[in-house]
Amino acid sequence: MSKGKAIVLGVFTFWPILYIFLFIGFVFTVMISDVSHPRHGSSMGIIFPVIFTVHVLTILGTFVLITIYMVYLFRTDRVPKDKKALWAAVLFLGNMGAMPVFWYLYIWRKPKADSPVPSTTLVEGSPGANLPSGKRHPTWLKALIIALVIIILGPVLLRAVSGWVMQARFDGKLAELHKVGEPLTLSELTPPSVATDQNAALLYEQASAKVALLPGKTVERIETLAGRGRKLSPEELKEVRELLPGVAEALALVHEAASRRCRFDADYKSGFFDRELPHLKVLQTAWRLLALNTAVLLADGKADEAADECLRMLRVARAVDDEPFFISWLVENALEGQASSYLQCVMDRSEPSVGALKRFAAELGDLTDRRRIVLAMRGERADYLPLVERGFRIPADFEMCGRLPAETTGFKGFLFRPVFMSDAVTWVEFESRALQLAQKPWFETASLWKKLEQDRDTLVNASPWAASLHPYTYYFIRGQDQFARNFDRGVASRGLAKLAIALRVRRMAQGSYPASLADLVPSFLDTLPTDPFSGKSCIFRREKGGFLVYSVGDDGKDNGGVEKIKDSDERDIVWKCSR
Repeated sequence: MSKGKAIVLGVFTFWPILYIFLFIGFVFTVMISDVSHPRHGSSMGIIFPVIFTVHVLTILGTFVLITIYMVYLFRTDRVPKDKKALWAAVLFLGNMGAMPVFWYLYIWRKPKADSPVPSTTLVEGSPGANLPSGKRHPTWLKALIIALVIIILGPVLLRAVSGWVMQARFDGKLAELHKVGEPLTLSELTPPSVATDQNAALLYEQASAKVALLPGKTVERIETLAGRGRKLSPEELKEVRELLPGVAEALALVHEAASRRCRFDADYKSGFFDRELPHLKVLQTAWRLLALNTAVLLADGKADEAADECLRMLRVARAVDDEPFFISWLVENALEGQASSYLQCVMDRSEPSVGALKRFAAELGDLTDRRRIVLAMRGERADYLPLVERGFRIPADFEMCGRLPAETTGFKGFLFRPVFMSDAVTWVEFESRALQLAQKPWFETASLWKKLEQDRDTLVNASPWAASLHPYTYYFIRGQDQFARNFDRGVASRGLAKLAIALRVRRMAQGSYPASLADLVPSFLDTLPTDPFSGKSCIFRREKGGFLVYSVGDDGKDNGGVEKIKDSDERDIVWKCSR
């Protein structure tokens, strides 16, 4: 083989080994870059198609090289015949590790001239005649062993070092959060205990158990009718009157429970995918009983009793106010909104007393307190951290984010641990940003939430493989902006309830509604609630003996107090009263 051809063959022969080190070095560099600049997107995701193409071509090239070397092996006279079979096996099994050694020994290195015959010749059969010649130095074997050791130990060493570096960065990030007082475990977020004789949880559970003893069809009707509570037909209202005596004991237990503190014995130890929170269904049952009773009291003209039932609905929702589980907050937020909606219905159809209205207003709390959404988000982070530490596998029947199943355990988890831990640091960065934003109202953070979602989407959608390289960011950073909007919708609804109650009390005291909301201060309100979506006061106008007060909603646009625009997501959050 000519020298030029030998050089070309040598370049292709050494490329697979060089590629391995280049690839591992590239991955290691990208991981460090992604950790240092998580907001700029992942370089791996962007260039991965190129890497994949080079990877495939390198594999195919290796097969071609093996074929070339096999053909050369059995055609050349430079390899002793007794070694050809051995080299064939070595080239086939050792491929990229054996080919450089073969290339150097039998293609690149010039053959040595025949050595002179030694003066002393051993006669066959004499001692030492069958021993290997002293000139047969196993250079090729030593070179082959060294090459294989480098090929095997090199990636292993790089994997170990990169894994250690990424784990150290992740641990350092958590240490920084702990240093500033951020809780990272559910045990740090566990609410204080409540004495058994003062705990409303037991009463709620007893009430739910009594309802569960009713015939299945009766329970189904309770659920159905409660869902229509504010729009019951006369026939349905009659059915509710017939059902209530059968749940009178359960309703009495709910009334007693609503006046107490509550702490359910929730599961703080099971993993995110294994935890069950049956007490949330218990609270839904309690709310249904109150909703049905409110409808009957309102129909009977018992305005104060109906308003007090709305107050109890609000307290049922607050029964999980100290729980750090995201699902608990979602249920609380939904039930709280229903309580305000029922009070709106009561005020629209009747005249509750000033005392009943003020009792409800006092329960609405501080509208600037964002502790609840922050607690839920911290609880979510505490739930996810163990999954990062030990890896996770999303069950095939768990519908989440549209790509199933996801796994960071087993051999895949071990092999790509440095990549996954790099993403874990990125995820913690995103979580910290989201928590900071959640502590401020929407009108201050809307553009920042949008930027966070864009950064996340850029990272996980940079290529078809990007989501697989960023499993934690892909699965765990999703929809935080929607949660923040939902929380501020709840804030807006409570603000509207405070305004509506103050307006009604003012009309009852002075005979008419004011010309503007500013007239409510300071006689009926200390300060006007701020619309969390505009940063201004809510919008008010008098209408046909009643009034309309509304928030502009999360689109930030004044749609004139329209709750839903056809074929549009734009809507205002409205409290309307015709009395």
